[in-house]
Amino acid sequence: VIGGKVASENSVYILEDNKILSTSIEAFDEDALDKGELKSYMRETISAYNKENGSTLVRQKSFKVKDGVAALTVQYENADVFEEFFGTELFVGTIAEAMAEGYSFDMPFASVNGKVKEVTSDEFVSDDTYKVAIIRSNTKVTVEGTIYYVTTENIADVGTDYVVIANGPFEDGYLAEMEIIDSTEAEEVDGAVSDEDLLSEGMEFDFGEIEVPVRDYTEVYTYIIYK
Repeated sequence: VIGGKVASENSVYILEDNKILSTSIEAFDEDALDKGELKSYMRETISAYNKENGSTLVRQKSFKVKDGVAALTVQYENADVFEEFFGTELFVGTIAEAMAEGYSFDMPFASVNGKVKEVTSDEFVSDDTYKVAIIRSNTKVTVEGTIYYVTTENIADVGTDYVVIANGPFEDGYLAEMEIIDSTEAEEVDGAVSDEDLLSEGMEFDFGEIEVPVRDYTEVYTYIIYK
C-alpha cells in the first residue's frame, strides 16, 4: 500500500476534532457464523455502551462481509472512548497533556518532515503547537495534519500524514534510507477506500485485494508528533 489515503488494512484515523475512526478487517467464516446475527450483535453492543454512558459516544459507520472477510468502521467521540470500547491504548492531545498523563518522551525519534534524521525529544518537546498521538498497536495510523516526528521502533512505513506500525525494530541503516511519501501524490490501489469514503455514511469496500492482517498486539508504544 502506497500513501496515506487508503483503508484496505486495519487502521486508525485521528480527525482534526480528536474524534477517532477505526477500520477493522478480520477473517469471517460465513459457513460457521451468521452475518445478520453479527450485525445485530455489533448494533446491540454499541447501543448498550452508549446507553450506559448516557451519550452517543460510539457510532457504527459501515459493516460489510464478503468472500470470507469482514470490514467494520466505527467512529468514537475521542481517544478515551476508543481505548475503553476498542481495547487498544491510545492517547491524543498536547505534549504537555501526555507528560501529565505519565508518558515519557525519553526515547529516540526520527524527524520525518524533510530530511530524515534521528533526533531526541529536546527538538520539539517544549513547542506547544505540536500534538501527539501515542498508540500501542500494530496498525496504520492516519492524522488530519502533518507528521513531523515519530519514534523509531516498529515503524514499517511513514508519510506526511500516516504511519504504518509493524512488529520488529528498524533494520540497520533504515533511518538513513527511509523514503518520505507525499500523501497528496499517493497512488490509489485496487481494494482501497479513500479518506473521503472512509468518512462517509455509505462507504463501500472492494474486497478483491484485501489481505486479512495479523493480530495487532504489541508492547511497543508508538509516538506520532504532528500539527
